[in-house]
Amino acid sequence: MTKHFPQPLYHWHFELSSKCTLKCPRCPRTEYPTNPNLNKELSLEVMKDILNEERLSQAQRIMFCGDVGDPIYAKDFLSIYKYIKEVNPKINLYTITNGCLLYTSDAADEEDSVDLGGRRI
Repeated sequence: MTKHFPQPLYHWHFELSSKCTLKCPRCPRTEYPTNPNLNKELSLEVMKDILNEERLSQAQRIMFCGDVGDPIYAKDFLSIYKYIKEVNPKINLYTITNGCLLYTSDAADEEDSVDLGGRRI
């Protein structure tokens, strides 16, 4: 809680990255290619500042989505995901992605990957 939000914020929605390789016809990336906010991302340090331990302890759900980008293109995506789960293991994390960066790993036990319903990234 903060002075601006006297009630706990249970559901957070973040756009971790405004990077994307697709060129969908009605996407803001395609219609406004000179947008200065394209190809940017939030770092682990910024996310730790926003989602400190107090806020994470109150949060029930965090959604990573993109308005003009794909969250898994953020270079710190896995680190952010792991940080949140370490602080609040019971939190529900949702990731909405176009899947272009996903791959199936033969090394399912890799320490630097996250299981997303049978697929590892």
